[in-house]
Amino acid sequence: MLKQADIRAQREQWFIECARELLDEQGYDSMSMNELAESASFTKRTLYQYFKNKREVYLAVVASDLLALEAVLHASLSACETGRERYLSWLVAFLGYVREQPRAYERIFGFEEHDFHIDRAVDEGDVFLSRCIEIHHRITGGTLEQIEAGQRDGSISSERLPCEIMLAVWAAMVGVIRVVSIRRDQLEMGYSTTTDVLFEMLMGMINSVIDGEV
Repeated sequence: MLKQADIRAQREQWFIECARELLDEQGYDSMSMNELAESASFTKRTLYQYFKNKREVYLAVVASDLLALEAVLHASLSACETGRERYLSWLVAFLGYVREQPRAYERIFGFEEHDFHIDRAVDEGDVFLSRCIEIHHRITGGTLEQIEAGQRDGSISSERLPCEIMLAVWAAMVGVIRVVSIRRDQLEMGYSTTTDVLFEMLMGMINSVIDGEV
């Protein structure tokens, strides 16, 4: 027999999965708590026992997206030896996640843009925001760990601070991802290129950064 805590966890996860489908289909502004309760086959009263408002639902989905991304990133490291290999594999895995889960990436990007601050103080009652920030810190820490490992073993020759490398690479990736998102339907016909080519060029730029050429 399931314990009450297990039932609650399963029900919360079910609400999150239903919310993800609605968010993917309609976006945040169009989704309502009434619609979510109906989609999950529960009353709105039951839904409010788990989430205070739509923002909490959204952050719960973002936390789930971040967990999925974190798992993909760590899975990419299994066959790597040097820090450089680990870091590049980590980045390729991230780009793969972006291509396979574009709506999840957009939610994560929105969270980073509007809700995340590296030193942000969070109220104890803001459970889902705290969850998002905790996972985000772990992913950031993992990114820095790969860069630092590469600098220690000499496979990353840049003498820049690990955080500088991380931020410069992140800025380049966000820029290319944004261009691909905006021009996705026009790349081949309008620009005679593809997402694969742009991502390949991006990785070339990243190699220049970690080789200390910039």
